[in-house]
Amino acid sequence: MGYIRGFRDGFVLGVTIGVLTAPRAGKDTRDLIARTVTKTKGQAQGMADRAQQGWQVAHPALDRAAQAAADVARAVQPVAQGVADRFAELVGRGGTEPPVPGVSVPFADSGPMGFGGSN
Repeated sequence: MGYIRGFRDGFVLGVTIGVLTAPRAGKDTRDLIARTVTKTKGQAQGMADRAQQGWQVAHPALDRAAQAAADVARAVQPVAQGVADRFAELVGRGGTEPPVPGVSVPFADSGPMGFGGSN
């Protein structure tokens, strides 16, 4: 928001300085300033109205997205906890025993978690 405000203020200041330093009669300059201010005010109001309309459209979609993200987080939480518990269980065994009795672990002698190197 600060960038837009700075741009606007700089624009208004630049136009004002440009108009005031232009070689015109006083009445012509005042009329030009009044027209420029009126035009700029109308443009700014139009942009504000469009921004407000955009927010009114986007706000419900953002709320739905936030709710969906919260729902996904709640759904994933038990799975993540189960994975963390299982990982802790396997690490506690030292990684040399099969996690399921009777099922061999490929590369059990190759290193931690089946990757190369020695323990």
